[in-house]
Amino acid sequence: MNGRRCTVCSHPRVDEINRAIVAGTSRTAIERKFGITPDSQRRHEENHITEEMRREIVVDLKRERAQETANELNDERLDIAATYDGLARRVGKLIDRAEENGDDSLALASMEGLRRVLSDIAKMQGKLAQQLTVQVSLMDSKEWIVVRDLLERVFNAHPEAKAMFLQLAKRERLSITDAR
Repeated sequence: MNGRRCTVCSHPRVDEINRAIVAGTSRTAIERKFGITPDSQRRHEENHITEEMRREIVVDLKRERAQETANELNDERLDIAATYDGLARRVGKLIDRAEENGDDSLALASMEGLRRVLSDIAKMQGKLAQQLTVQVSLMDSKEWIVVRDLLERVFNAHPEAKAMFLQLAKRERLSITDAR
């Protein structure tokens, strides 16, 4: 190294650049957006983006995508409910006009239509009451990732502690996998 400070690390938007790199944004797009050369990006990724940072960013990206999807679905459900409400108002006006004009058969048919619309609205409102939520498991949290890495280091240094921990975890019915 020649002692120069990393261009990306000294950039005021380093967190956004890290996120773009981990998200797989093209080096050209990052260069256009942030003014960081592809070589600087590569060196920064190799030397300064740790595995822990990478995992945190990936978890954040997953959380945001899940929340965006839930929001979009909830918005669509609200649009459908608004459409049903508008339809109920229109049928109500039809009934009023039919009654004013003394057209009992049209009023009766409109009331049957309104009953169906109101039934659909009630069903839709019941579904809307079940808003979508995003759930993130503890396994995705950055705190758990740090704790897991710490435990792994301790267990590598003290294998008997690992066996004891797994035995106690099993007794407590914790779902711990020996993934690594």
